[in-house]
Amino acid sequence: MKNSLRLLQLLLLTAFLMSSCNNESDDDPIDNSPKNFLSYNDESYDLAIGALESFGNSDSSDYKIDLTFGSLSIYFHQANGGIFDLYGTGYAIRFHVYNDAPETLESGEYTFDTDALTAGTFNYGIVYIDYPGPYQDAEGIAISSGTLSVTNKGNDKYDISFTCSTTEGNTVTGNFNDYLKTYNYEL
Repeated sequence: MKNSLRLLQLLLLTAFLMSSCNNESDDDPIDNSPKNFLSYNDESYDLAIGALESFGNSDSSDYKIDLTFGSLSIYFHQANGGIFDLYGTGYAIRFHVYNDAPETLESGEYTFDTDALTAGTFNYGIVYIDYPGPYQDAEGIAISSGTLSVTNKGNDKYDISFTCSTTEGNTVTGNFNDYLKTYNYEL
């Protein structure tokens, strides 16, 4: 009887330990964030890098921020402390965004408007699908309308999605949920 009781205790202990050793990822939060991508003309491309350039006040006293996202084969180069340029080959997208805060991008919706240089707008966007690099040699496809949705998560991390149309009538969509390399200029 004593051996049967010990065997029962051992079985209960084993069952308890086995049930507590289930998949540990149950305690890990699930990341439902969209992957970093650019979609153009029904083709999807992975985005690997992002940069935010702050240029200080514009003519309207709001702050101009340039956003750039690119493929893994694109890199940013800043020569002699000047404004960076894109190098490499691949695909990229750029936006000129206006915002109330210097050196950061505020959470909110930004609407394309070529005439406005005010917070909550962007007045320029361009898509490079076969980017030949460097920037001066590249011809892109201009954006003619659209919106950017920005969530500033703090410490240079952002979740930015965009839906735009090009001058050629094609749709550009995408998302970047990661850290942005930040460059601050006072021009």
